[in-house]
Amino acid sequence: MLKYLFIVTTSLVFSSDLFGQRVTFGRVSNGVTGEPLPYVNVYINNSTIGTSTNERGEYSLKIPKGFHELVFSSVGYLSRKLAISVIGTDTVRSDVKLMPDQKQLETVTVRSDTDKEWEKLIKQFTKIFLGDTRSASNCVIKNDWCVDVANERVGGNKFLTARASQPLEIENFSLGYRIKYELLNFSAMQENIRFSGNVYFIELQPKDEDQAGAWLRNRMDSFKGSLRHLLNAILTNQVTAEGFTLVELRILKDGKLQEVGSYDPASIRHDTVKGGFRIWLPKAIQIIYENPSTPNSQLAGTILNSTGYIDIDDTGMLLDPLAIEITGYLGAFRVANMLPGNYRPQ
Repeated sequence: MLKYLFIVTTSLVFSSDLFGQRVTFGRVSNGVTGEPLPYVNVYINNSTIGTSTNERGEYSLKIPKGFHELVFSSVGYLSRKLAISVIGTDTVRSDVKLMPDQKQLETVTVRSDTDKEWEKLIKQFTKIFLGDTRSASNCVIKNDWCVDVANERVGGNKFLTARASQPLEIENFSLGYRIKYELLNFSAMQENIRFSGNVYFIELQPKDEDQAGAWLRNRMDSFKGSLRHLLNAILTNQVTAEGFTLVELRILKDGKLQEVGSYDPASIRHDTVKGGFRIWLPKAIQIIYENPSTPNSQLAGTILNSTGYIDIDDTGMLLDPLAIEITGYLGAFRVANMLPGNYRPQ
C-alpha cells in the first residue's frame, strides 16, 4: 500500500472577502552587507499572488483577507517566510533581510554528458515528484540540472533523496501554470513518499480560446475528488452531493486496515481554532469518490491520522502536515495536479 505525505500541496479557498486587503510593502536587503536585493520573488505561498523587488530591493503587494505565508526567495539566499493575518484594510511595511546560503554558493555541480546514473535517478525523481497522471505527461521541469539525486541506505532500506540548488521551474501545459517550486526536502522509499516546498504559481497565457477552455476544464478535473475538494465538501456539508462516500477503518496491530462500516458525513464535526479549522475524522477512513457527472468513475483512497482530527488554516493548509498520510488515488494528486490556493472552481 503506497503512502504519501505532501506538505504545502493541499490548499482550500474559503469565501475570503477580497475587498478586505492589506497592502504590504518594504525593502529586501542582504543580511550581511545591507545592500538592496533586486529581483527577489515575493509571494503568498501556494498561490498566484506575488511580485518581485525592483532594482532598489523594493516591493509592494496586495494581500487578501485571511491567514497567509508570505515568502521571500532568491537564488543564493536562504528563504524567509512571514506569517500574515489580514482582517481589514490597512498598509504595513515589512522590511526583510535575506542571509546568503553558503552551502548553495559553495556547491557547484559539474556533470558529464554521459552521467548515466544521474539520468536514471532524475527520471525516477521526476516521475515521483510530478506524478503519473495525464497532467504529468504535459509537465516539464525546465531546470532539472539543478537537482542532486542519490540513493541512500538506512537500516538496510534504500531510499531516493533529492535537493535542488535553486527553485524548480516547472511548466504545466495541462493546467496552464508556470510553477516555481522551492524544494525543501524530498525522500522516497518504497511505500513512503515525502516532500515539501514553497510554491508560486504564474498563469500562462493561452495561445487561443480553445487552449484557455481546455485549461479551465483540466483544472476542474484536477480539483474533483482531491483532498481539497473533500475538505471543502465537509465544511459546506456537501460530502454526498459532491460524490464522496466515507467508510470507517480500523488499524490492526499488524498495520493492516479492517473495514468497520459506512461513516455518516453528517457526524463530522468541525470547529474553529486559532488560524483556521479543526475537522474531526476517524483515525483511518476510506474515501470513495465517484464523479457525479461521470458514471462508473469510482476511485478509492484512504486518510490516516494519529489524532482523530485534521487541523487546517483559513487558506486550507495543513497546520501539522506530519499528522496525515494519504494513500490510493489521493496520492496521485502530486505536483502536476496542484492548484493554487486562490483557485476557485467554476
